[in-house]
Amino acid sequence: MSKYTVDLSKTERAFFVVGQDDPDSDIIWHVEDAPTDPSVAQERFDALWNEAQDAFGVVTSLHAISHANAAGIARRDRVLDLHSHYMRTRNGGIPERITVDAALREILRAQTQVTHRGQAQSQGLVDGEPIEVTGINQHVRIDYRDVRGTVELRPATKAETDMDIKPEDERYAPGDHVLVRSTFYLHEDRRTYVLDEYEGTVVNWCAGHYKVRAVHAGEHGEGGVRQCRVDELRPVPPAAEDVVDVPHALYVNGERRREDVSAEQIRRIVGNLRFKRVAFRQDPADHAIVVENRRYVPQSPATNSVEIREGVTYEMYRGHVLDTATLMGTGVTADDVRKAIAIGIRRHATVCNADGTIQVGGTWFVPEGGSQR
Repeated sequence: MSKYTVDLSKTERAFFVVGQDDPDSDIIWHVEDAPTDPSVAQERFDALWNEAQDAFGVVTSLHAISHANAAGIARRDRVLDLHSHYMRTRNGGIPERITVDAALREILRAQTQVTHRGQAQSQGLVDGEPIEVTGINQHVRIDYRDVRGTVELRPATKAETDMDIKPEDERYAPGDHVLVRSTFYLHEDRRTYVLDEYEGTVVNWCAGHYKVRAVHAGEHGEGGVRQCRVDELRPVPPAAEDVVDVPHALYVNGERRREDVSAEQIRRIVGNLRFKRVAFRQDPADHAIVVENRRYVPQSPATNSVEIREGVTYEMYRGHVLDTATLMGTGVTADDVRKAIAIGIRRHATVCNADGTIQVGGTWFVPEGGSQR
């Protein structure tokens, strides 16, 4: 006669989960099995509730397959109310925006694998180290110890939630300069190793990968060209010398928070961001340094004081002094002047004279027929 057994590790049962009663937190303090007797379970729930209330906590009753799974479900229910997206970083690459459901599924799946693999190891059924799930609050790190490597998950900021995400095949164009951060999986160690970054140029998009040619050909891939996943690439960040040599204003979530941040301080910020491999960029429109929800925007007294006359064309001169400057062109439109100011602000202040003449460094724009040389 056959004897059937039940694997309790895969059977859902009732748990009590105690956590912080804070709308901006998913901290779990305590998880325990709920008593099977309904009257005893109610008494225990009431006792936990009274203790939790004294510490500004809350008690939840739910069904799960393990303590870790119960804590994960409680976090999921709380996080679903707080966030709509998560940022997923694989092996230290560029964060990718995913839905909160996808992030929490990965966390719960990893926690379940930790429980099951730990039980199998204790019975001598599998070898090697189990995956490791660690985290504080809503920031979770999963070390898979296989070809997936290390994955970090965190809630997306408002700026990351609002930003437009291009399809993978449209994120880079042929000729774009990128940094490649590839990985190597060693079966003997069950570890994924992150290789040194190198600079390359995008060749094209093919079969779900970007082909990237290394700047120093022959070092990576055949002829210096290798296929790269999107999460292995990131744009070459701006350098300290790219910072506009004027004071900057700090904007957080579009709100102006600080003025007159020196260019030297911005250069130090850029250097630290590059050292930490933090994803940031320089906006080509206003040359602002953009880091997540923060923007360091060059302050231009000239930009605020320049009055560009609509419908008026300008003559363009080059020289340190207008009286001896060389005429370079006529019929320059107001839009062309604005573009020149946007480019010139990188190195020079812009000055607007009373007669409407605009100076950008050694370039002068004189209203046609409106100023005397």
